[in-house]
Amino acid sequence: ANAERNRENLFQEALTIKERNDADFQNIRIPEFLPGLELYPFQIKSVLHGLKLGNSANFSVPGSGKTWMSYATYFCLKAEGHVNKLLVICPQAGMQVWEEEYHRITGRDPVDRIHRITSDDRDRGRIPSLPDRFEIILINYEKIGQVQEHGAVEDMRYTQALIRMLDQENYNFYLIADESHKIKDPQSNRGIAARMLSPSAARRLILTGTPMPNYHQGLWNQFEFLYPSPPGNLLGSYESFAAGLEDNPFNQQRAIDELDPLFTRITKNQLGLPPIDTVYLDCPMTKYQTEIYETIAWAIAQTANNR
Repeated sequence: ANAERNRENLFQEALTIKERNDADFQNIRIPEFLPGLELYPFQIKSVLHGLKLGNSANFSVPGSGKTWMSYATYFCLKAEGHVNKLLVICPQAGMQVWEEEYHRITGRDPVDRIHRITSDDRDRGRIPSLPDRFEIILINYEKIGQVQEHGAVEDMRYTQALIRMLDQENYNFYLIADESHKIKDPQSNRGIAARMLSPSAARRLILTGTPMPNYHQGLWNQFEFLYPSPPGNLLGSYESFAAGLEDNPFNQQRAIDELDPLFTRITKNQLGLPPIDTVYLDCPMTKYQTEIYETIAWAIAQTANNR
């Protein structure tokens, strides 16, 4: 009962931060940021919200600086002694962003501090020892959800090695799922692997601009990663959560309200972007492109006519 009350109080404090005006947040000194680098007030709000919760979600739109906010939160948690290493699960294309932004933020060469996990690391059994040499470890979603050739047998060697890495007593990891909607399916290999990794982390963060690209049910696995049960159990079992949402707008809104204290979202309006200026360019097709287009269009028209 006390634990439940403490959690409710924590969530309420986080919600209070979230509901404050952006203008209330002045620049704060972020450890390890280069002198002169400053966050926008709405970014500071997300960082302070994440620091308050320890395990938080950032659902801000693309271009809002989620990587900067994540590094800022990590460096602050590290300075407070809560974590000392960072593991990021992200798309393959996102790895370069984490490396480049680290250099831009700290001025340090990422080569000596950031490592992308390879199949050679797995095969040689090096994954658990990587934190001895590197502070920040990157792995892509395909690896944690990998299956052996032909998909016959699940290959969880990456995940099992990562768990051994996370469980070491001298390392406290901040675990980030970047583009976390990629683990929205609780029955997918990557969704299962993410849940396996989550309890071994000291703190967790999920990042995505599209937290529920199809249905509200996609929220369950992301927040199960964020608050693994036990002791989390924020949303109950997936079966009961999904069944309650089925064609039920009231329950769908109630789920969003229940999760409201746990995430921040920077919108396009907050970014102050200029209005979109659409320019239409006439691009005539070549002879062969026209033939391909007409063939496809004819096939579509025939299919529609035959229905």
